[in-house]
Amino acid sequence: MGIIKANTFFEQQEFDGPTIILDGLLTPDNIGSVLRLAGNMGCKKVIITERIELSENRIKKIARNSLQYLEIIFLTYQEITEHFPLLIAIETSSEARNIYKTSLPLNSTFIVGNEKYGISEQLLSLCSQQIYIPMPGQVKSLNVSHALSITLFEWYRQNFE
Repeated sequence: MGIIKANTFFEQQEFDGPTIILDGLLTPDNIGSVLRLAGNMGCKKVIITERIELSENRIKKIARNSLQYLEIIFLTYQEITEHFPLLIAIETSSEARNIYKTSLPLNSTFIVGNEKYGISEQLLSLCSQQIYIPMPGQVKSLNVSHALSITLFEWYRQNFE
C-alpha cells in the first residue's frame, strides 16, 4: 500500500483508470470492498475525505492484495476540487441522471458517500454530474461497493468495448 502526501501525488501527471473518492465511508467491510474493486478495475488512486485506519484487519482482509497497487490519498474537499475537474457523484438525488444514458469519460472521478447519509452536500454541490442506477424494485439504493461496481463496469464498457 502506498499512502503518499498530497503534494507528491499532484506532481505526478499520469492518471490511470478512474479515480475513486470515498466520502465519509465508515464500515470496514465497505471500505475493503471498494479498495478491492478499485484494484480489480485498474484504478491507481483512491481519495479518502476522512481519516480512517487502513491497517484495520477487516479492511486489509477484504481488500486483499489490492492495497499494494493503489495510492491512497487523504484530501480535503478543496484539494479535491482543485485537482479533479470531472467529479461524478453516484447518488440517488433528484438531480441524478440515469447512468446508462450518461457519458462517463475516460478521466472520470467517481464519488461514493457515507452508508447512511450519502455524499456530503458540500461535495455534492461541487460535482459536474450526478448519476443513479435505475432499479425496477421498490428499494432504490444499493450498497456503496455494489453501486461503484456497476458504475465502474459501465465506465469500462463505454470506454473500452
